[in-house]
Amino acid sequence: ISDPRRVYVATVDRAVEELLKDVLQETHRIETLFNFAVNLKIADMYERAQQVIDRILVDAPDHEDALELRANIWNFQESYAEAALLASQIIGRNPRNWRARTTLTRAYEGLEQWAKVIETATESLTVFDEELDRFDAIASRCSGYWKLGKRAESDEDLRTLVSGKVLCEG
Repeated sequence: ISDPRRVYVATVDRAVEELLKDVLQETHRIETLFNFAVNLKIADMYERAQQVIDRILVDAPDHEDALELRANIWNFQESYAEAALLASQIIGRNPRNWRARTTLTRAYEGLEQWAKVIETATESLTVFDEELDRFDAIASRCSGYWKLGKRAESDEDLRTLVSGKVLCEG
């Protein structure tokens, strides 16, 4: 196990270290597994993370965070259609799930479905509370507009991003 005084580095060693901490602290088993899956994903161990997610879903088939993490990993693996479908299902059950909304937007970007990027990002702006999430949605929408040749709309989003002021749109 690496020296814990070092800056956080996304490695398998770190994932195992965090797993051991959770076990020693007697963290709930599902939470321990989920944290381990997240750390494996951060370490680019996507298949292993998916195996841990499989285990979580045996005991908790509707575990929203595990399902979203699965969709997020699929984006990194360029399985955009699968990611979009799963993220859409999560949003169908919980329209305020900001992670699933961001994952869905990324999936549409990977699929180069720019109209859906714009639609999803615009809808997300009505539910995102955190400024950083709102900036991310505007940046995605700006890119979608640009890709569709809608320069005026893209420029408007770009001005918003440059100004650093995101106002509530919904």
